[in-house]
Amino acid sequence: MLMAVLLASAACANGSKDDGDLDGGIGDGGDAGPFWVAVTSAPTTEDLFGVWGRAEDDLWAVGWGGTILHYDGTTWTRETTTSTTPLMAVHGIPRPANADLTDPDLELGPVFAVGWQGTLVSRDEATKTWSSVAPQDGPTVDLFGIFLANDENGLAVGDRGQLLTWDGTGWVPAKVRIASEFGGFIEPKGTLKGVWAANANTYFVSGSGGAAYRSTSGFGPGACTVTDGVQTCPPFEALDTRISDPLRGIWGTQAQNVYTVGLESLILRYNGSWNRVRNNGADTLPTAFLFGVSGVNGNDITVVGWRGTVFRFKDGAWRQEWVPTDQDLRAVWVDPVSEVAYAVGATGTIIRRDPPPPPEPIDAGP
Repeated sequence: MLMAVLLASAACANGSKDDGDLDGGIGDGGDAGPFWVAVTSAPTTEDLFGVWGRAEDDLWAVGWGGTILHYDGTTWTRETTTSTTPLMAVHGIPRPANADLTDPDLELGPVFAVGWQGTLVSRDEATKTWSSVAPQDGPTVDLFGIFLANDENGLAVGDRGQLLTWDGTGWVPAKVRIASEFGGFIEPKGTLKGVWAANANTYFVSGSGGAAYRSTSGFGPGACTVTDGVQTCPPFEALDTRISDPLRGIWGTQAQNVYTVGLESLILRYNGSWNRVRNNGADTLPTAFLFGVSGVNGNDITVVGWRGTVFRFKDGAWRQEWVPTDQDLRAVWVDPVSEVAYAVGATGTIIRRDPPPPPEPIDAGP
């Protein structure tokens, strides 16, 4: 008990922008950090399913009942939306480096959120409100993942192999198509849960039954054609994971270094083929259903899941990190610039991990 108190006190000593709204947690291994802290000022008790940010002081969490929360570096506030259906994921274009937020001519990229019943909403920067941009007569199946490679190239994925493609002007429905060895194409009907793009051309998708797909054609202007109101996009390639368990979050650093996670502490890595990560301590991690993955780079990866589970790969080893919650964690976002991490989950849970402060200079004396 004493050790926990000391560790929590050390966490508070690290400092943060909203110290008054945080409860300290226990760091990994009892060292000098980093520490996860609970955000106690989140204005909701609804389950949260997705989190993403343009920067460490400009991020969103989305969840049950159309809940959308925004963090401005100081305070979490609830934003107005026309949606009342559960929102599962949020994504957009990162803020330009060294952007001057006081510049009236600064243009920030779009931000979208997706959810049940084909819900797709977009944020209006001027009013900070969200409204539907789902295509007319579009699919009403649940959408679970979204990723924008750039201002005019994006993909949303969902149930029954459903896709929505973004070309910078609008979203258009499409289907996953896989070239058949017998000629023609097949359309997988499984649930697609996660999507991530290495660049404007290369997208990876994960889903039910261990399904994983890759597209190397992108979804920008001219990539797809529309005939009689039906959009046809370049085919995907099925990537054999040799796994039949459900896959959830997906994230990577490049086209040959992609991670996806799922049931029974499943962590898969793609580097030309999919293989289960079992080395560097991964085989000793406790069992949990994993939902989200994000990171700074290939040497600093964070995974979250059931009952406050957080695994991290850093300094060449996988370890479990202790957090101040036992609520299910459904998504994680790590800012690659500041290395600040946010995870969200059940009953409005939001937790944050700051990087440890730089070491104090040592006085060498006269």
